[in-house]
Amino acid sequence: MANDIIIKTDLTLGSIDENFDDIRKLVVKEMAPYKGLVFADDDIKSAKSTRAMLNKLRTQIEDRRKGIKKQWNEPYTVFEAKVKDVLVLIDEPINEIDSQVKDYEERMREEKRTSIQETLDELLAKQDEYIEKIVRRSMGWFYDSKWENATVSITNVSKQISEKISLVVDAHKALNDDSKYAGQLLGMFEQTGDLIKVINYGKELAERDRIHEEQRAAELARKEAIEKQRLEDEEARKSQAQGPQVIEEDEDLPVEEETLPPPQPEQNTSSKAPETYTVTFKINGATFAQLSSLIGYMKANGLDYTKVDYKGGSK
Repeated sequence: MANDIIIKTDLTLGSIDENFDDIRKLVVKEMAPYKGLVFADDDIKSAKSTRAMLNKLRTQIEDRRKGIKKQWNEPYTVFEAKVKDVLVLIDEPINEIDSQVKDYEERMREEKRTSIQETLDELLAKQDEYIEKIVRRSMGWFYDSKWENATVSITNVSKQISEKISLVVDAHKALNDDSKYAGQLLGMFEQTGDLIKVINYGKELAERDRIHEEQRAAELARKEAIEKQRLEDEEARKSQAQGPQVIEEDEDLPVEEETLPPPQPEQNTSSKAPETYTVTFKINGATFAQLSSLIGYMKANGLDYTKVDYKGGSK
């Protein structure tokens, strides 16, 4: 039918006889005095007048262009209207046929969706219930709308579904551990379907926890060191506040009997009285028990002693 329709158009290319080459030369000459022209504040009235004159010249040339364009396009405008009127006659049956084709394609697509759903149900029936639940929740990335195309066979769809189910099974094994982030990571996989990305994110979380734990332990150790130093400083201040304690002259130190050495008999080789000595000792750093033993020894051996000074802790 299309070959029987002959479209006849006789197009005569026109020309416009004009003198714009001469006009351009004239305008260049006339505009020369106005280029770089500077008006003082007192000459603003003159500036406005000059601007109005130049705008009038520009409008005159522009209006001429628009008029020529309208005359030039008039034959085409009439021709275009006739063509569109004819196209409307053709578009009517095209739209009717297009509606039928789209209706058919949609019905085929719906049938394909049904087949895909049946295939998915059949394959999920072979899996544990928790795998099916994960797949049902993951339809955002799991389901591929390209499966609905007529060019994709249901056999190919079944293969792709099986591969994605296997991915879900692997993800559940890898992520469903005793980690405190297991639920978060599994949820992330259900949203993205990117197991590698989720595993790497889990490693980042574990490393973050490790660093945080080290920082927490270091901070705890620092606080313990500060508290220990505080207690030592407080104990030192208390000792300094108490000051040295002096034992009164008539105060006897207790004697630890079990530490007293046995009395030693005087060994005289003659009946002559033994020679005696007077010795002064200064004892530093002795404990209370050591002083008690020393005093007990002197008493046991009949030594005459005098306490000159005594400083130290309370008895």
